[in-house]
Amino acid sequence: MARQPLFDRIDDRVSRDLEDSDYGYFFALTFKLEYLTKIVTSSVIACIGEDAGRLRYRLECKLVRVDSIGAWKEVLKEALVSNLFIPEAYGIQNDLIQKVRPGNWQHDAVDDLNRAAREVGVETEQIRNRNVPLQQFFKIGVELRNRSRGHGAPTAGQCGKSCPYLKRSLDAVTQNLEIFRLPWVYLHRKLSGKYRVSPLLNDSSSFDYLKKAHDEQRQDGVYFSLNSQGEVARPVRVPLIFSDPDLTDIALPNGNYKSNRKTFETLSYVTNEVVQRDGAGWLDPPYGVFNGFRFEDGAFNHPEGKRILRLAMDKLRKRDDLREIGIDPQRPGRRLRDDEVIWDVLVFAVPDEWRASPHLTIGVGREYVTAMATLPNKALAKYRQPLTALGEQGLRLMAGKVLENMRPLLEDCRGMEPRLRFHHRRQPPPLTQPRMAAALDMDLQACIDDVDFQHQWIDALRNRKSKPEVQIGARFPYRNCPAIAEPDALDFVARAWIACKPYIDVLFGSADARGAP
Repeated sequence: MARQPLFDRIDDRVSRDLEDSDYGYFFALTFKLEYLTKIVTSSVIACIGEDAGRLRYRLECKLVRVDSIGAWKEVLKEALVSNLFIPEAYGIQNDLIQKVRPGNWQHDAVDDLNRAAREVGVETEQIRNRNVPLQQFFKIGVELRNRSRGHGAPTAGQCGKSCPYLKRSLDAVTQNLEIFRLPWVYLHRKLSGKYRVSPLLNDSSSFDYLKKAHDEQRQDGVYFSLNSQGEVARPVRVPLIFSDPDLTDIALPNGNYKSNRKTFETLSYVTNEVVQRDGAGWLDPPYGVFNGFRFEDGAFNHPEGKRILRLAMDKLRKRDDLREIGIDPQRPGRRLRDDEVIWDVLVFAVPDEWRASPHLTIGVGREYVTAMATLPNKALAKYRQPLTALGEQGLRLMAGKVLENMRPLLEDCRGMEPRLRFHHRRQPPPLTQPRMAAALDMDLQACIDDVDFQHQWIDALRNRKSKPEVQIGARFPYRNCPAIAEPDALDFVARAWIACKPYIDVLFGSADARGAP
């Protein structure tokens, strides 16, 4: 029988450890379980197509950084629910997510692994008469591994009872999983331009055309073909599986990513060799690079909005000018959404949580981006009272200072709109959601000029039951403000927040109260 290097070497280790002891045999099988989890996860991710959200790259970035096998299981789960698989790989996806009845090999594999886990003390549910997806195999595998090697001390007797079920389960997956019925090879391009094809699994004849081809441009690495054996290969590279043309070993990511050195760690489950690999390919932010508030197809959608907002927040947290007004870049924000907008917050250096204290809010919506200094409706009295104490004249002066600060920005960012938002939520009965009783979104200049509105604002602030949310800041409409779609858009967002400093100073009583210079 032809050698199958993808599994032969790990199987050889299992056979050697079988001769050693039940302990050695059991732990060798758990190493193979971990090896199998990483092989499957890496190859499934390789089947995801290119998209604006860079899902495949984002998942790879996670895997070169994570230090636990549990994280691999979560990444596999995230990949399998994606609708971005290339069409030829739908069968691979269905093989793992489709629920099957007892009697199918997938069900038998999950059931055997479940029984192996129970033998070493893992508390799992009985699944013998339930329909289950093969994906459950990897969830149970993580629980077994952590209970035996991480947080448990199984006896020799427990290990001996577990091993037959564990081996039978692993064999079922390696022999029947669709992705392991495909041809696997290591490709190395020679100086002549032709390729050396080193078989890893199954018949590699579908890759033979590369031995003569001069015009193919492929990176060295591990590949499998999505076409059936015997057909011309449809190669898919698996960048997270490492080997060499001589197939001396198979190595997989093991975390310990170092940004300063641009390296991460790989581990051989056969020799225990640890190697530092070049991680420059996974150095960029996993969600891409911020290039402005623009959407790929020209229209707002939530996945793209979340990606853009994440990139924007990463850059905003690094700005020195926002630290100077008291923002704490280390404090987490809170990404929220509704049908029209996705928003996040930057929190000031105060001990109170963001819902109870003033903060900066950025919103990415269908029609515009907003940058607001926010007094939330749940703000503590110590933040609300200074605004109330301003009185009508003080309110006019404060809003006027904000508007004056924004005038240079209005010149540089045509189409930007200074705004004041006033949200009054009615106090709900217990266990129900608040209801919006009133919402005003006005031009800041109109708020300064409208004396009647100022009376209503002050009265609402004084009413302890109303607890309005008050925001002052800027709105950047996509249609009228082209600068917001440019790479330097965050300069305008930050300047809008900084222009609100008179309002922020009032809420905190002084700059010192929030750690600002």
